[in-house]
Amino acid sequence: GDQGPYALAAGPAGARVAALETAGKGRATVAAYLAAGTLSDPDGREGTSRLLSLLVARTLDGALREVPGLDPDLVESSVTSEADRTGVIVTVPASRWREALDAARHALLDPDLDPASFEAERQRCLALAADPGDPASRSLWAAVSALLGTSGDPGPGGTASSLGTISASWMREFHRAAARRGVAIAVAGDLDAPLACRSAVVSLHPWAAWTLEAGTAAALVDPSPVAPPPGGLAPVEIGPGPTSSVTLAWAAP
Repeated sequence: GDQGPYALAAGPAGARVAALETAGKGRATVAAYLAAGTLSDPDGREGTSRLLSLLVARTLDGALREVPGLDPDLVESSVTSEADRTGVIVTVPASRWREALDAARHALLDPDLDPASFEAERQRCLALAADPGDPASRSLWAAVSALLGTSGDPGPGGTASSLGTISASWMREFHRAAARRGVAIAVAGDLDAPLACRSAVVSLHPWAAWTLEAGTAAALVDPSPVAPPPGGLAPVEIGPGPTSSVTLAWAAP
């Protein structure tokens, strides 16, 4: 379909929202990102972001299952853990974009950290860490990590030792700090862009204070805004993908 109107919103602490109308496909995609990736894992706690992505995925699955009348055969979802971000992507029939937005926001900003869920996903991470994987790939990761001045020995999945240092309470602090560094939500598809943009802003409030740019529905301003930290991440480029998906590029301001 053709690219249509779009709406943007910006808030402090790297928070950004975008909505884009792409007519003719009958689908809508929500892409939500948090500034937590393998390169932000603290030394000695490698594997934190991988574990976070598993907790986010667990929460997303539960949230989507609880949506009344949503046919699971018509839902595509994924959670990614990359060098600089953890991402949630959900594609649904266009009429259900609000439910997809709610599920993505819930999974990304309020992941299930109860003790049983946390331990179950940590055991999955430990199983991944027990597999040494492809030696060539690990050597490449080590070389890249050395170039960036980060620890390259454990690799992005961590080790039994590093994963053993991560508690649910520590993960909660890591997650909160990541949300303050940068959060982004983009919605694209057969929808009303200003309405979707405002809905995404409401879904993120009160994580950030907001000033919506011209062409969007209204402004929401938190009376106690949080100043963005130096070097925080912010999405700077947004565009439609081949199936009404959304891609975001990130750069330090």
